[in-house]
Amino acid sequence: MKIEYIREFMDLAETLNYSASSGRLYISQPTLTRHIQAMEKEIGSPLVVTSSHGVELTREGSLAVPVFRKILKEYDRYLEQCTNLSSHVSGTLKLGLLYYAIDEHFSSFLDYLSDKYPRLELCLSSYQPQQLYEDILSGKVDAGTLFCYEKDLDPDLRFCRATDQRFIAMMGSNHALASAETVTLQELSFSRLIELKGDEFSRNLTRKMLARNNIRFSGSIFTENIDTVPMTIRKAGGVHITGESCRNQHVSDICYKSISGQRTTCALGFMSRASSDDPLVDLLFRETRSYFKDRSI
Repeated sequence: MKIEYIREFMDLAETLNYSASSGRLYISQPTLTRHIQAMEKEIGSPLVVTSSHGVELTREGSLAVPVFRKILKEYDRYLEQCTNLSSHVSGTLKLGLLYYAIDEHFSSFLDYLSDKYPRLELCLSSYQPQQLYEDILSGKVDAGTLFCYEKDLDPDLRFCRATDQRFIAMMGSNHALASAETVTLQELSFSRLIELKGDEFSRNLTRKMLARNNIRFSGSIFTENIDTVPMTIRKAGGVHITGESCRNQHVSDICYKSISGQRTTCALGFMSRASSDDPLVDLLFRETRSYFKDRSI
């Protein structure tokens, strides 16, 4: 039985809500259901029952909680012992990194990882989001840094949050909102939205955020990728919505404005295939949780 399935069951036993647990675990609800069913098949008894009143533990499920808690405690103690032997960790981890987020968010973490695991080879490549998304799914990279909005994740992927990013708006210095300290989505919606033709991943992320906020723009302009946005703004006007890391472009005549309001942030972290059983990816996720949690206090 996979240890991650046990962790997922324990979270479900706490929340008694598939939706809440799948959100906290950054997996889809069907994936969580499938994992619980796999455990039940292996055990030979149902662990939970679902009714109109919600999720309830069966007798077998209630008996499993203290047993699984002890298993996880022993397993985590074992992992801690393994961490003390980190110099023995070896292998190659292929990581894809969004080129505009490396220095600000992940450079120090990668240095930390290399120092802690000197025999671990980090093979790093810089990416635009769409190509990175495709290479994660195809297995060309073991994991990569991408955004996740409100825990809405492809069921074939898993995600480990490092930090949060606020959405910002890119616009020309002559735009009507250029002098504002912050802007709202409602104010922006009177402009045309610049969307990335060659980056479906980022385009869908923005559309999800706009849909959750019930915002529609007056029209769209398409440009190739984030690097061609400033040229498109100068030529056709409009605004582009992206993550805070893109402030690092420092392009002349372009303003970068924070978007105020609820539901205008997304998580930034590592993604990998959900089916990956590479222990080095598990190591990456554990270290990500530990490193960035310590720095958020």
